[in-house]
Order: sequence, then structure tokens, then C-alpha cells
Amino acid sequence: MANKKVVLSLLQQHCKDGCDKFATYFATFPDQSCVEIRAKGLESDEDFSTCFFNLRSFSPTVITFVYDIAKAADLVIFNMQGIADDASNPLVILTDEAQSRELPEGVGSHPVPCSSAEHLGQLLGVDAGSWTKYRDQVLATHH
Repeated sequence: MANKKVVLSLLQQHCKDGCDKFATYFATFPDQSCVEIRAKGLESDEDFSTCFFNLRSFSPTVITFVYDIAKAADLVIFNMQGIADDASNPLVILTDEAQSRELPEGVGSHPVPCSSAEHLGQLLGVDAGSWTKYRDQVLATHH
């Protein structure tokens, strides 16, 4: 069950302007990474059962933010670059193992439980060390 108050609190920490009329939030982080979040029903009496993240940049901060929101809202993460039957690059990532019982039939033949933000980064193909190395390389070429 989604904890709307916790999710809203997490969003408000990084979304200074609140949401627009489409329930879209824009989060910006100290490392200059940012993400767009659509979370209909979060600030109303409507049901809140889904959240869409448009990653405008990719960093450990963004991964942690996505994981924290998904965990607080009891959400399943759908990795759009994932493959349904590949546990190393899964299509369906669970933030709680109990979610596997609620998945519709045929959705992700091999859902993978995720235990932390670091684990999510590994499942998405990026860990903090890889990201730091990549960031430093990009910055070095532009200085």
C-alpha cells in the first residue's frame, strides 16, 4: 500500500515548485542531475497507485531517489531497457518480494527483487563507481 505522505515528502525535498496541472513534478539534485515524475493522485483524494519517471540524467542520486519513491509507494519498477527473461537485465524489478503475487499474468516472466538503491543501480547497469568514473571522464574532456 502506497504511503502518500512519505512519497509526497520525498518529492517536496527536491521539487521546489510542486506539481503542475498534470501532476508532474521536476526534481533537481545537488549533483545537477534531474528527473521528471508524474504522480497522479498524490495531492488529491484520488487513488495513487502509479508513478512515471522520465530520467533526464542518470546518477547515484537519481537511482536512490527512484528507489526510495518506489519503496515508499510499494511500486514495481519497469525497466524499459530490460528483457523479460534476463535476471541480469530485468524488465520487472520488485521493491518487495510479495509484489510478485500481484503481477498480472504474463508480465515479466522473471521479476527480480531489489534490496537497495545500490542493487537497483546494478540491475539498471550502473553502479556508483561506474557513474563516478564516467562523470570524471566527461568532465576531464570538457576542461
